[in-house]
Amino acid sequence: MSQGITADLFSDSDIFVEADATFTIDEDIVSFTNTSENATSFLWLFGDGQVSTEENPVHDYIDGDFTATLIADNGCDSDTIDLPITILTSIEDSEEIQGISVFPNPNDGRFNLIFDTETERQICIYSLEGNLLLERSGLFLNETFHLENIPEGVIMLSIQEGQNRVWKKLVVLKN
Repeated sequence: MSQGITADLFSDSDIFVEADATFTIDEDIVSFTNTSENATSFLWLFGDGQVSTEENPVHDYIDGDFTATLIADNGCDSDTIDLPITILTSIEDSEEIQGISVFPNPNDGRFNLIFDTETERQICIYSLEGNLLLERSGLFLNETFHLENIPEGVIMLSIQEGQNRVWKKLVVLKN
């Protein structure tokens, strides 16, 4: 009598990794939630030179734009996902750039930005969560912004002139 043939069966779907993650930002602390499928090990590259092998890491950033990368692996397959991160904590108005007027404030998403001099500047508008809503560069003297699709709440206006930057808080109220 023969013992017969035995074999282990497995599902092909268990070997393919799908990297996925979400994150929340609280000031400069980012909490990552790993939602990858079929992965057993993880490598996080935070975009600022720091790394982690934790499944759900928490990372402390400085102000700026970063790309966090998750590499999920199971020994047979791996997958990668990039997550854009913007950290905005420096909301104190700097007095290094003079002659700026922003009005009206509060506004309905439409406001004017007036400068005393026409100079090369970069203007960025961020949500309080740090998401970049608008970016413009060029020579600015008088500029009108129409952001009717922006939700109600506080937004941050960043004006950079050379090495100097000033932040302005704007309140958007819809009728």
